Amino acid sequence: MTNKIMVIDKEWAYIAKELQVRGYDAVSATSEEALEDAIICRPDLIVLGTDYKLCECLKDKTDIPIVMLADKLNKEGILKALKLGCIDLLEGTESSVLNKIITHLRLSNIETITKQLYKLIN
Repeated sequence: MTNKIMVIDKEWAYIAKELQVRGYDAVSATSEEALEDAIICRPDLIVLGTDYKLCECLKDKTDIPIVMLADKLNKEGILKALKLGCIDLLEGTESSVLNKIITHLRLSNIETITKQLYKLIN
């Protein structure tokens, strides 16, 4: 199962390159092109910087899980991100952020397989 990840944040664009090194289909996008790219590309996971407006647009137009990079968020920002529908907030070292992204991809795979199995038996 190929996992597609879209990283939408200039400061964290290098995360897409690191995920590519680890064998994932990862791309980086700017905020301006992200909504259209997400609809066309249909990534399995979006890694988003602290762009609440874009987060809201992505959640309104897609069902793609979003994790937000929370290293700069205060308590109110964290609550806002969760209310907008982010499934997790990522902070910490590059290694811990990468590991959390990979964990979310694995969970997404399990959910996809479960849905496929459910369709088969019903």
